[in-house]
Formats: sequence, C-alpha cells, structure tokens
Amino acid sequence: MATLTEKFEDDRTQAMQTGPWWPALVTFVDHALQRGWSLDDLAATAPAPATDVDVDAAAAMTWTISTLRATPSTCTRQSVPTTRTSS
Repeated sequence: MATLTEKFEDDRTQAMQTGPWWPALVTFVDHALQRGWSLDDLAATAPAPATDVDVDAAAAMTWTISTLRATPSTCTRQSVPTTRTSS
C-alpha cells in the first residue's frame, strides 16, 4: 500500500515529518481516505516546492484538505445585506 511519504522527495518528507503539522496532516489524510479521496489527489494538494518562500507543506496540505472535506451542509452561509441608495 502506498503511503503519503512515498509521494515526495526524501528531504521534503523529512521536513514535513519533523514539523509541528505532521500529526494533524496524518489525521486529515486518514479521514479523507476513509471518505473516498485518493492518496494521489491528497498528495496533489501539496504546495509546489519553493526556493524563495518558506512554506510549511504539511500545514498547507492540512488546511487545503480540511477545506476540501467541508461539505455545503457543514459550511455556514451568511447573507449579505443589499442596500440601495437613491440617486
């Protein structure tokens, strides 16, 4: 069975695993897999490796996967009041 760590280069995987967001990412990936997401689709949520910006890939993936898992029934919709001004 393929694992998330096999989807990235060794140095990137190590940086993700030693960061503070790794446990949360593992939990979100497990839950998403249970809900039918594919590992390839989840791995595709990783930000592109950047040389000029310091992005925690595990944090970014955790946030992205959490938004993908949200269904319309769990999102709160707020109505925006419309006001008309007379001319």
